[in-house]
Amino acid sequence: MTEEIIAEIKPDEVESINVLKDISAAKKYGKKGKNGVIEIYLKKK
Repeated sequence: MTEEIIAEIKPDEVESINVLKDISAAKKYGKKGKNGVIEIYLKKK
């Protein structure tokens, strides 16, 4: 499901992408972030 959502994002809609690893991901997202997180921020319409 995640892959489908990401596939629908157009490159010109992306403002920034952040990769969080280790402690920073777990700190922000708890147990779900323990293996790392990719944050994709979209431009406002």
